[in-house]
Formats: sequence, structure tokens, C-alpha cells
Amino acid sequence: MCRKTLISRLAEHYGALKKRLVVELALASAAAITADCWSHFNKSFMGITVHWIDKKTRARRSAMLTVERIVGRHTFDVLAATIDRVIREYAIQNKVVACVTDNGSNFVKAFS
Repeated sequence: MCRKTLISRLAEHYGALKKRLVVELALASAAAITADCWSHFNKSFMGITVHWIDKKTRARRSAMLTVERIVGRHTFDVLAATIDRVIREYAIQNKVVACVTDNGSNFVKAFS
């Protein structure tokens, strides 16, 4: 398999998984997210997960929404904009009832 085919198949698979997750989250009545930001070798990254209760099985469910590079400094406004963009991308902006982060001043300020 050539690189171009592999990239194409990965993109298709990612799109299908994302659509399935959006549908699953649409059925949830509420969700909580976790967010964390870290640096490694002078590069910053942010990860966001979502947690909800499956209405049919009453089982706890979790999924990774994003792990992405944050270009520049990870200030409160950059973190807030990234979280807002991701929850809108997955159409859960009216379902998020809590966000768990560390007590870093940038996260504290992002939510105040």
C-alpha cells in the first residue's frame, strides 16, 4: 500500500468514527469534559476527553475528542478558544455540564 492510499484510508476511517461519535453524543443528555495542556521539547499540546452515560445501558462512556498542537503560548484565551471550538465541532455545547482541568492559572482564568 502506498503512502497516499494509507492517508486516504485513515482519513475515511477517522471521518466515519467521528460521525459515529457525534451521533452517540447527540443521544446523551449531558456530558463532562476533561482538558489538559502540556509542553514537550518546547512544543505545546492540548488534549480533551468527553465522558457521558449511555441512556440504553447506563454504562459510563468516554472518548478522546482531540489531542492537538497548540502553536505559541498556551494562554487562557488560546485554551478557551480551543475548548470552545472542539465542543462545537462535536455539537455538545449545550450538553457539557462540567470541565475538569488542573489548577493551572491559565485554565482557571479561561473559565472565569
